Amino acid sequence: MQSMSLEDVKAHLVKIIHECVKQTESKPKPITLERGFATIPLRGIDVPFHSTFLRSGVKPFRSFLLKKINKNTIDPSKLVGKYIPNVTARPFELTKEYFEDVYRLTNSPRIANILANWEKYEEESENVSRGGGGTSA
Repeated sequence: MQSMSLEDVKAHLVKIIHECVKQTESKPKPITLERGFATIPLRGIDVPFHSTFLRSGVKPFRSFLLKKINKNTIDPSKLVGKYIPNVTARPFELTKEYFEDVYRLTNSPRIANILANWEKYEEESENVSRGGGGTSA
C-alpha cells in the first residue's frame, strides 16, 4: 500500500471534488427525477410522503397540517435556504421558478392555484413585510 503525505491527500481530494462539481454542473437542468436504487419519484404527492402505498393518506395529512399549523405564525422567509423538502431535494425558495419546479414534480392543484395567482401572492408578501398585514391564501 502506497503512503501519501497529508498535503498530497488534500490535493487529491480537491481534485476529486472539482471533478465531481464539473460532472454535476454538466447535467441538464432542471434534473428530471428518475427511479433509482433508493429513490422513487412520486408524482401527485406534494406533502412529505415516501411511498405510493401511503397515497391515500396524503389528503388527510394535508388536512391535519392545515388545521394544526397556524399559517399566520409561519414566516416562510425563515425557511428559505434552510428547509430542504423531500419533493425537490433542494433548499426551499420563495421564487416563481421554485414553485414551477414543485408543480412540475407534483402536479399539485394547490401549487397550480398559487402560480395562477403569483402576482397576488407577491403583493401580499410585500404588504406583510412592510407591516401592512395581508390576506392569506
